[in-house]
Amino acid sequence: MNLGYKIFFRKSAERELKKMKDKGLLKLIGQEIYQVIAKDPYCGDRKKGGLKDIYTRPIRYPKSQYRIAYTIHEDIVTVEIIQVGSRENFYKELTRKI
Repeated sequence: MNLGYKIFFRKSAERELKKMKDKGLLKLIGQEIYQVIAKDPYCGDRKKGGLKDIYTRPIRYPKSQYRIAYTIHEDIVTVEIIQVGSRENFYKELTRKI
């Protein structure tokens, strides 16, 4: 029985989450990470080109769209959360971090 993948956050992703003040949004992001991604990390959209090892999941929140970017480490059954943020400039910032 697979209990799911362990979740690891990059320091930059932790900082992004700490900047968010909306408790409802944080709860929604947490649910997406721990209840969806941890159980089936391949549910995300696999990116192409220079981001080919990155998966993303959209988060829809009233009047806003957010993304979670992560990589999957099968050898250690871990998901590394790279970035969490609003859709605006998300991929430009993600490319800079890779």
